[in-house]
Amino acid sequence: MKKVSLLLGLLLVFVATTMVACKPKKVVATEGTVCISVIEKEDCNTLLEYMQILEDAGELTFEHQDGFVTSINGRANTDNGYWLLYTDITEKTLATSDFTYEYQGKTLNSALYGAAEMPILRNQIYVWVYSVFE
Repeated sequence: MKKVSLLLGLLLVFVATTMVACKPKKVVATEGTVCISVIEKEDCNTLLEYMQILEDAGELTFEHQDGFVTSINGRANTDNGYWLLYTDITEKTLATSDFTYEYQGKTLNSALYGAAEMPILRNQIYVWVYSVFE
């Protein structure tokens, strides 16, 4: 009986850790990009609110001022470099070839709004790209 209980316990631990390991990531970050995937819509309406939930969960850090993101994961805007937001919500983007970003085979357009006004939608991808202009 003890062996059966032990085996069941080990099986439960295995299943629980496997399910956690297979959970999709909400944030994938490199030095100059931060991709935010909305897998399930949280109790929020804007990207800024969603980013706050992600920050509270320890998935990223950021600072903002007047609804615009000024720093992500310790990398702050400068006089000639800043974070640009890209998404494929067409009615919320600038659809020109000069302001696009390719991500996982999708062409994303530069957002027309800051994070405080960008709506959060389920199954949507939002990509922050740190861009330097000279």
